Amino acid sequence: MSTLQVEAGSTARVDVSWRGTALSGQYQGFIRVDSSTNDVRSFIPYWYSAASTTPSGISLLDPPSTGPAGETATVFLRVVDPSGNVIPGAALEVTPAPVNIVRDPDYLGLVLLTLPLQAGENAFWLKSGDVTRTLTIVGK
Repeated sequence: MSTLQVEAGSTARVDVSWRGTALSGQYQGFIRVDSSTNDVRSFIPYWYSAASTTPSGISLLDPPSTGPAGETATVFLRVVDPSGNVIPGAALEVTPAPVNIVRDPDYLGLVLLTLPLQAGENAFWLKSGDVTRTLTIVGK
């Protein structure tokens, strides 16, 4: 518990930190603020996410559903943990090969795939850790 004196109509910055080793996951609650001059009590909500290195999902960012056969399709994705945090550098397998995989240095965890398209349905299997996802693009 700490005490902070703030005059009426004024503001003050309060830094909040947690000590200890948090398990990965989401944490939420309220910070209670009591007035020392009257009976006013306020609750300030907080949400905190402790990142994990265990993949829980592969988020595709607006992938194409079709593309020209004989050319390539570009797909952006991110590997995320159970709280939705990006896992930079997460291992990623894509089959069938060959596939060009580039990690964008300017955007945390963003992966660019260049996928060759044949005529008809092209199914690509994405895998990171125990997470798998299928991406289908029709070559026209």
